[in-house]
Parts: sequence; structure tokens; C-alpha cells
Amino acid sequence: TPSALLASNKLYFLRGNKGDLTCLDAADGKVNYSLQKLEGTGTIFASPVGAKDRLYITSQSGITYVVKQGSDFEILATNELEDGNFASPAIVGDELFIRGFKYLYCISED
Repeated sequence: TPSALLASNKLYFLRGNKGDLTCLDAADGKVNYSLQKLEGTGTIFASPVGAKDRLYITSQSGITYVVKQGSDFEILATNELEDGNFASPAIVGDELFIRGFKYLYCISED
């Protein structure tokens, strides 16, 4: 089951292994949004990670969702690899590493 993520005073978590994302205010528990569906995810074992103003959520089906951090739910991008994964992404500097079933991917901006 994916772990929760605390970022910018917001608590983000997925419902079980499903692609339903919830965001609460960390200070008072106020629900900002609840059970927002990440379509086409299949099962999610990886925990979300955060950097700058974004969340990165990877799914078993190979889709990585880029979600805007904050009180309003907004998917900024959906990217798909031809390789699924169970591992949480890792962020090192300006690079995002995703360990797929077959390969290790490094995604960065040129």
C-alpha cells in the first residue's frame, strides 16, 4: 500500500492500491479534495513523491501522473512508459528515476 506524502503543509494519500487521491490540510485535517480518480492506473504500489509544486505518482501499468500540489486537484501531465513498476520514484536534483520491471529510467529536462 502506498505511503502518504506530506508536502507544503498538505497530506496526500491514495486509497489502498487504487488511483483515488485525497488531499488534507496537515494542520487541521480539512479535506481539500477526496477520492479524485487517476484514470487508467490499474494498481498502484508506489508511494507518491513530491518536488517543487508537483506530485509524481507511478502505477503498475507504467503511467506516471504529475499532479499539482495544492488545495485544488489538477493533473498537469500523464506520461506512459512501456514498462510497469511497483517502486516509488526517486528524485535526485533535477532528475526523476523510475525503476521499471525491465529498466531503470532517468527523466530530466534538457
